[in-house]
Amino acid sequence: MANSLKSTLFNYIAQTSESDLNLLTRLAKNLDAVAKPAGGSLLFLKRGEGKSADGKDLPVFDIAPTDIDTGSWKLPGRTKYEKVTAEWAENGSATVHQVHAGTGKPAQKLRERFATKAEAERAAQSALDKSKRGTATINIRLGGFRGDLMAEAKVNLTNIKPEMTGEWLITQVQHQLGTSLRTSFRAERNHEAAQA
Repeated sequence: MANSLKSTLFNYIAQTSESDLNLLTRLAKNLDAVAKPAGGSLLFLKRGEGKSADGKDLPVFDIAPTDIDTGSWKLPGRTKYEKVTAEWAENGSATVHQVHAGTGKPAQKLRERFATKAEAERAAQSALDKSKRGTATINIRLGGFRGDLMAEAKVNLTNIKPEMTGEWLITQVQHQLGTSLRTSFRAERNHEAAQA
């Protein structure tokens, strides 16, 4: 587990009519993390930190225009929320409380109701972090195979459109075997911060 997540505690988690994979995905989403099996262990890594399970920085991979077969981008992408609200219910009563992360507008309200104030605060902060991290997205298919690319590492796009140049956080990597082996990846970044 990533150092930033080691102190995480859930008082109660119900797994009802859902697969183990769905439960892990739900927990990871609540923590703004990635859950994946690796080396005989189950890893939870905080999204956007660009660190391995042992806390070391993941590499930054340079990608030049000659490496790219096709690509698409969205600048800026999804809405960047300034405030996130989460609800939690007091045990043994019907009292519902709200907690907030951030201030201002636009605002987002999480659908799930949490068991404790700490869980609601953590979920609200995770949703706010996610919103700020990825306001721009790119999807790139490379002309060849890059087995070294991995989610949570970064790519540095060089000699490309000015608004796309720079570092991007890889969120998904896919290797496709057809007539040849090709690698595709999806990446995101806070476009406003990158342009500053």
